[in-house]
Amino acid sequence: MKYDVFISYSSSDLGIVSKMASYLEDTVEVGLKCFYAQRDIPTGVNYPRAIVDALDNSKMMILVFTEESNKSEHVDRELELACEGKKPVIAFKMSDVRLEGAKRYYLKNLNWIEAYVDAESMFKKLYLDICRVLGINNAKIVSTSSNNIRYKNNYFKIEDDNELERLKIQMELLEDFDNDIYDKLLEGRNEIRVLDIGTNCGETIMNRLGARDNVDIIIGVDINEEAIMAANSSFKGSKGFFYKLDIESRNFITELKSIMKIHKIEKFDFINISMLLLHLENPQRIIREVQKILVDGGSIFIRDIDDGLNMAYPDYNNSFKKTIEICSRNIESGYRNSGREIPTMLANAEMCDIKLEKMGINSLGMSYEEKDALFNTYFSFILSDTRNRYEKDPNKRENKEDYEWLESVYEKLEEDFHAHNFFFNLGFVIFTATKKSSKTSLKCR
Repeated sequence: MKYDVFISYSSSDLGIVSKMASYLEDTVEVGLKCFYAQRDIPTGVNYPRAIVDALDNSKMMILVFTEESNKSEHVDRELELACEGKKPVIAFKMSDVRLEGAKRYYLKNLNWIEAYVDAESMFKKLYLDICRVLGINNAKIVSTSSNNIRYKNNYFKIEDDNELERLKIQMELLEDFDNDIYDKLLEGRNEIRVLDIGTNCGETIMNRLGARDNVDIIIGVDINEEAIMAANSSFKGSKGFFYKLDIESRNFITELKSIMKIHKIEKFDFINISMLLLHLENPQRIIREVQKILVDGGSIFIRDIDDGLNMAYPDYNNSFKKTIEICSRNIESGYRNSGREIPTMLANAEMCDIKLEKMGINSLGMSYEEKDALFNTYFSFILSDTRNRYEKDPNKRENKEDYEWLESVYEKLEEDFHAHNFFFNLGFVIFTATKKSSKTSLKCR
């Protein structure tokens, strides 16, 4: 495969690298095909050979320079190969530490893009510099929408009564959507040990699995301390136990294993991840890590969102389309293309039997009350997040225009949504996967 850009980096800098690649590929008018190892080298492929092939087939290199990449011998080798192949190199400098190893020789006289303070704000300059090097004329930036970039986002606030009510409505709306999948995955198993990642107040996981006789224990983890306190208060004396953990912390698995030791859990039989990945900066690392504490043959259930699956018809004046576009500009709304990336993440984590179980919940056949719940679970949070974005930065014209427009049409959107001839599909997705066994009885297909 041919690439415009080979990105050289330390694996500890994957978060910024994935954002950089998303920006260069999707945000600009002339997208650039990027290569970075943790995304583009399939499991089982000879790693050194794949690196050499990718460099040979790339027009240039971007070196993401940090304290970690400065120490990396792998980065040294990649830089040497690039220079031997006379590939142009742009160094994206996120640290001012003294150059080490081969970098002292190859990078000394290079032009740098200095990105110490806010690296993402320098993506535009990086793109334009790449285009200059590659001879791409009339390069333009189309959008800097958060729709194309993942952010760590601690979205939930327990003191927000409106959000609590919306999540309760969402939990009830999705009960039938979820339960037949849980039935299938848990059938025939006993003494099931469940890990719920991003448990919030614990209500959804306890509603779905708490009353099942074959579930032995549920461990729920979440970054929100108030939510965890509420969960432990609500479900005291049950099979549910809830702990505050930062899921994206480097110490997450170590701290989780300490909790597992308290409950005498060596590994989990079932891992549940519901509406969380869209709010994470690096969900791939999380999936890679948690599969290590899953028993052979154990299952992962992931429910997430992909607004590319949303459909609204008839859409007079494109009002629903515009509202969905506004949602993609709200950072608190999460990464709205998250769903489509999950199968690749599961495959990269060497999970097997990956299945798309559900794709979208729609308004066909719904009662008025059910349609009202569907409208509120999606559109009310768009209005709330748009208002928050405007209040945080009222001087930004886009924030003001989005909020004022959505306020002006919101009642009409709700009225049109309830019309007898209106159809809406909301892009909830459910993926499941199984951890392969060390025995030959279970192999990836």
